[in-house]
Amino acid sequence: MQLKLYDVVKLKDGRIGDITDINPTSLQIDIQIGPEEFEIDYDVSPEDVVEIISSTQS
Repeated sequence: MQLKLYDVVKLKDGRIGDITDINPTSLQIDIQIGPEEFEIDYDVSPEDVVEIISSTQS
């Protein structure tokens, strides 16, 4: 799965968010927890991504 910055993804645990940083071993994802509320998860494994919901165009 080719992940890109600002892709909206679904994780194994059901959380949904957009990728705000990509490192060789981890992703930083802004997780939506409310209508206008987000929390940042700084250490998400790329293997935890199960689906790309919306992808940025390159």
